[in-house]
Amino acid sequence: MAYDYATFSTLAGPLQEPAPGRTHHVAYRRVMAGPALRQVLPLLVVTLVLSSFFFVWLIQPQHFPKTRYLPTAVAVGNHIMFWLIVVTEGIRLLNSVILCWSATLMRDPIPVTPPPGLRVAFTTTIVPSKEPLDVVRDTLIAARNIRYGSPIDVWLLDEGNDPAVRAMCREIGVRHFTRNGVDHWNTRKGRFRAKTKHGNHNSWLDLHGDRYDVVLSVDPDHIPLPNYAERMLGYFRDPNVAFVVGPQVYGNFRHYLTRGAEAQNYMFHSVIQRAANRFACGMFVGTNHAYRVSTWRQIGGFQDSITEDLATSFAVHGARNPATGHRWTSVYTPDVVAVGEGPTSWTDFFSQQLRWARGANEVMVTEAPRRLKALDWGPRLHYSTLMLHYPTVAMTWILGTILTICYMALGSTGVTVNVNYWLALYIDVFVARLLLYFWLRRFNVSPHEEPGSAGMNGIFVSVLCMPFYSTALVGAVLRRKLGFVVTPKGDAASPDRLMTFRKHLFWAAVSVAAIAVAASLGRVYPANMIWASLSLVTCLIPIGLWMIEPVLAPRRATAPNPLPATHIPPQRVGRDATAPTSGSTASRPPPVPAGAWPGTGSPPYPDHHGDDETLSGLVALGAAAGRADRPGGYDPDDEATDRLELAGVGTASRADADDVDSDTVLIAPPLLAAVRRHGPDRPGGRTGAGGGGAEAGDGPEPSTTVTLRRPAPAPGRSAKATKATKAAEAATPVYTEDVTLRLHPRRRRVSPDGLLEELG
Repeated sequence: MAYDYATFSTLAGPLQEPAPGRTHHVAYRRVMAGPALRQVLPLLVVTLVLSSFFFVWLIQPQHFPKTRYLPTAVAVGNHIMFWLIVVTEGIRLLNSVILCWSATLMRDPIPVTPPPGLRVAFTTTIVPSKEPLDVVRDTLIAARNIRYGSPIDVWLLDEGNDPAVRAMCREIGVRHFTRNGVDHWNTRKGRFRAKTKHGNHNSWLDLHGDRYDVVLSVDPDHIPLPNYAERMLGYFRDPNVAFVVGPQVYGNFRHYLTRGAEAQNYMFHSVIQRAANRFACGMFVGTNHAYRVSTWRQIGGFQDSITEDLATSFAVHGARNPATGHRWTSVYTPDVVAVGEGPTSWTDFFSQQLRWARGANEVMVTEAPRRLKALDWGPRLHYSTLMLHYPTVAMTWILGTILTICYMALGSTGVTVNVNYWLALYIDVFVARLLLYFWLRRFNVSPHEEPGSAGMNGIFVSVLCMPFYSTALVGAVLRRKLGFVVTPKGDAASPDRLMTFRKHLFWAAVSVAAIAVAASLGRVYPANMIWASLSLVTCLIPIGLWMIEPVLAPRRATAPNPLPATHIPPQRVGRDATAPTSGSTASRPPPVPAGAWPGTGSPPYPDHHGDDETLSGLVALGAAAGRADRPGGYDPDDEATDRLELAGVGTASRADADDVDSDTVLIAPPLLAAVRRHGPDRPGGRTGAGGGGAEAGDGPEPSTTVTLRRPAPAPGRSAKATKATKAAEAATPVYTEDVTLRLHPRRRRVSPDGLLEELG
């Protein structure tokens, strides 16, 4: 199965040319319109009517608890249970209203071509102790292939100033920044808080922000697609747009937990964020976005919060554009412009969910009342409903457990209703909401899910997270401290242990204790046993899955690769992919093989031009060499352009090359070894055609290749004639690097065919 990123990266529609002669403002089209609206409207009405009817029926006076002749403890328990039930069902009614309301509001922006001449930077971060180099290396290689009409400066923001990270940046040809060792950028709190993602970004902005108009950014485990800039930058033609965000999808789709984690985000990215476009207030998402530097300067950068995304969204939408007097707006695009890596262990997944839930609850408790006052009514209503997700889920779990305990320990009933009526209405409401959820799945923005998927794995993992959501709510209310933890990536995934499930074990113990007390008091009835048993099973399921993981892992490793390739344009590695894409190819710097050292000395190259005329005169465009003694990384004056003549790349002879009428893989161990060995401390020199510049054993690993993409010649036309025509037309070959190096073990790679592949 191949996942069609080409289609899913253009879900918002084709790029439009803005109207000339006037200021452009983002336009939107309704998602729920025409036949789609007519199809779902009956389901929306049924869901709202059933939910409302059930709630109104439940609070009728005849259903109030009876307290006459009952012991005081039981009478008090009845009243407590009644109001707990009312609150719980009120939450369910509110969730139904929010779901239906959001479904009718969904909007998609109409994309336009990017404005020319923007000064654009691309940033991503790394914490060397937590994130493997091979993960961020994929991201940086892909970032250099992002298309735009002007150069894009690619930056890696290194939290640790690691020598290996600096060397990798020099190898790939990207800029390196670190705040390590600078006291001003490492404070205990505030915008430059040490050991935080927002502190790292704000430090870079403080030093380099004035150089740029817009910054593109992704998390280090997200690979941007080549059309990242094309699909993002056009919205900045609107002077009031502060940032643009896209959906989050996970490419390592082999693990069932990762599939569930992505499906869990469906409602947010496919429905809620689209509904936010109705008020131009999509929530900021750090995984992949673009932001206007002047806006970030105005609000003081990324906000100091455990979930800087939500806090930053509040700050942006509460401020006004000083040039127009209009409030800053945001755009959510459904285009998948980056592919990420999701958690593959329960430890990392629960840690991520706890951080998200705790941060949202913390903002709601501490900042929301003040922040919401600064918003217009539309964004205020949207963010109010958005923040209710985590606390309402947690309250449902906590209140349900309290109800079960009261029922089983005290014999309290809460409400006096006919059980059959109650069960029938409850099931009707549940089924109606579930059907609406299934119907809305057609607006899915992830290419990884099969058509018609119900998304049950997302619902499943959401239920399993309830104990952690409860902990997050209690911690936020009690103001308990929770530190920021980077979600480990790649092979650095945290191992699971029994204590990973300590929250589940606690709530399982509560359920077991309630059942034991009910049994000792003779109050074991089917009604109360159902809820206690469901809670117990919910808490034990993840533990059971963890215990059978040794059986599942080998099967998953030998199963067919679910992500063999993704249909995206060819990825060009090791060249200045940010060069203008318009105009004649003859005026464009041609590409070079990846790994060419961007130093200032004379690179090693053979004495002759080899057999393929199209390989001569290639230019190596490298970023500046890093200066360890200078905070902030590279200086623009350090940049250099060296001419590298690639000749004799053929271990294939002239005759061999002439016989090839399709893609040819040309391996040049001596040349590439010399290129990789060349650097400031290892000046290179000319070598013979036989590759004398590299000693035995210095060649690249067998899996390192330089691939020349040649279309097959027309019938009756020789490959040699085709090459001559190409050379005459100044057409440049496309080079890619198969980056499966022994020193860089990978799960994903940019393949010789320009496709994103998962290796297992």
